[in-house]
Amino acid sequence: MNDSQRVSILSEALPYIQSFSGRKIVIKYGGSVMENDNLKNAFF
Repeated sequence: MNDSQRVSILSEALPYIQSFSGRKIVIKYGGSVMENDNLKNAFF
């Protein structure tokens, strides 16, 4: 992923991120992400 793609993704996500500002959220982490080291590193 290049910088331009990252900027595009973050720009699109910004309104959602702002709408949850100050709130607690839960992110489910499991399944294939836990078993695949590449996915695990990408997640964190």
